[in-house]
Amino acid sequence: MADVGPSAPAGVGDWTVADLAAHLLSETALGGFVVFVGRSLVARGVRLNDLAGGATERTIALYRRRGFDHALTRLEARPPRLLLRPSVAPVTLFEVWLHLDDVRRANRLDPPAEPDSLGAAVEFALRYQRRALAGAPVDRSVSNGDLLRWLGGRPSSLPPHVPALRF
Repeated sequence: MADVGPSAPAGVGDWTVADLAAHLLSETALGGFVVFVGRSLVARGVRLNDLAGGATERTIALYRRRGFDHALTRLEARPPRLLLRPSVAPVTLFEVWLHLDDVRRANRLDPPAEPDSLGAAVEFALRYQRRALAGAPVDRSVSNGDLLRWLGGRPSSLPPHVPALRF
């Protein structure tokens, strides 16, 4: 994010990198408690995106006002312990890794290294997309990163799922 700057495209709708930084930072508000509760539900397959929009937008607006440098400094710190608990850590990894990959793709940067733990994020995403996949076979021969891109509805080497997968 620092390499491309705050006004660079984030690869998520019309968001800039500053907007995406505010989004990721908003997840740490209140020590991550609200996000922990939400991710605990998401880890069980509950889809919250349509319900959480208003509160999320207000928190993002707060962090946008504090500025990009503030957001980067806070994002470089260790995430709240709640978001690293085993029950939600794969969801946290999925969210952060996929968004940073969004920035990479939007700005034509080299792919990020794939941490060994990325497989846990894949397993979470497979459970989360279980209904959308409707028992369709999943090609596991690609990298975990490519599989996460596909499960997150991003461009990957796998053919797009119909209907499109989205988070």
